[in-house]
Amino acid sequence: MDDSLKVQIFSRKLIKPSNPTPSHLRSFKLSLFDQLAPPLYVHVLFYYLLDEDHNRAKNDERFAQMQKSLSWVLSKYYPLAGRFLRDELLIDCADQGVEYFEAQVNGELVEFLQERPEIELLDKFLTWDPPPSPYLATSPLVAVQINKFECGGVVVGIQISHFIADASSMMTFLKEWANSCTSPTEVYKVLSPNYNDHIVSIFPARTLSGPKPRPPADYPAKIVTQRFLLDETMIEKIMEGAALSCSKCNFHPSRVVVALALIWRALLGVCLAKRGHFRDSIVAIAMNLRGKTALTISEPNYGNFWTSVIVPLEAKNAKIELQELMILLDNRIKSTSEKLATASPEDISSMLIDSRREIIEKRYLSVGIDVYVCTSWCRFPIQEVDFGWGKPHWVSHASKAFEAIGLMDAKKGEGLEAWVSLKEEDMTEFKRELEVLVPVPK
Repeated sequence: MDDSLKVQIFSRKLIKPSNPTPSHLRSFKLSLFDQLAPPLYVHVLFYYLLDEDHNRAKNDERFAQMQKSLSWVLSKYYPLAGRFLRDELLIDCADQGVEYFEAQVNGELVEFLQERPEIELLDKFLTWDPPPSPYLATSPLVAVQINKFECGGVVVGIQISHFIADASSMMTFLKEWANSCTSPTEVYKVLSPNYNDHIVSIFPARTLSGPKPRPPADYPAKIVTQRFLLDETMIEKIMEGAALSCSKCNFHPSRVVVALALIWRALLGVCLAKRGHFRDSIVAIAMNLRGKTALTISEPNYGNFWTSVIVPLEAKNAKIELQELMILLDNRIKSTSEKLATASPEDISSMLIDSRREIIEKRYLSVGIDVYVCTSWCRFPIQEVDFGWGKPHWVSHASKAFEAIGLMDAKKGEGLEAWVSLKEEDMTEFKRELEVLVPVPK
């Protein structure tokens, strides 16, 4: 790791809602989806370069506005400023506040990004280390770190507990916060999330038995994270080739299906190189349920509202070609969507519980099976988050402490970014396998 990057925290405070949360809203019950969310924090980093329209004085005003706006927004998104009470399965919304750090960073942001920084360096922009267990009643649900480079460039780092937000909810909150930063409170009114008709009324938490997921701190192996840029032109060629070769079956894979098939094919190669034979494997794909069910749920609803699409592959079929892998993924995603379109709340609850149980059992309790968990932020307006410096120059993840695949859109026209976290011993072979399938830009 390059030790020349110095990130020094010089301010730490708790930002609380500008208006106290009324007593009748103090107890925010979790839904079944929140209850079954992974025990971890979702993180994202936004990188802003200083342009001609912004100087240091304007930056100081912007930083002050960010704190004020965060306080305003938390008055509407009050559960984020609370604390999780595990035994009661609720958020205590007593305005305890969110962690807010400011840090000084040496050097220039544009030069830092041009050097293609190692992923471990990005972790420095998220200095706050979540507690060993996010179940603790003293743990903040949100942490923000404003990283100020000497040149005036800024990196905004966000961490949000998965118990209170999925990717869609996180983006809703961040857009509201960013929009309120660029508009006076008299002009811009924060859009209130739908809490009164929250999905908890349809999917209440319940007593569940069986194994529980491990917090990342309990994951035994050393994990490394690498970023891979999958070129847009290459993705389009694969999509077109698949459509032409399967014209009779009307097969048109999505960009995400293409990217995930490439990654899964490479992971199968890692297994063969490492063990000398294939093993059974599954890919668990997070599917946002908003707009996919027949349920009438007011928008914007807040919290978790997603399930996992489980795609299995037996070892005896693991020599499968890339196109067949795409068809396997696409068929399972489409069949799950078709089921959800007419599913009752109890059917959806059962699908959710069964998929979570299968992932946990096969990931932690089974021997001889590989489990790959995938999330996609593609099509989320993540590149639109403007705190006053314009659209971000780049948006990124950081390191993960467990094996996972994260997909997000790169800059317009550049393709997809695949953030792959694997055991350290597997990453070198994975890069080799992936580059055999497609040249991956460095």
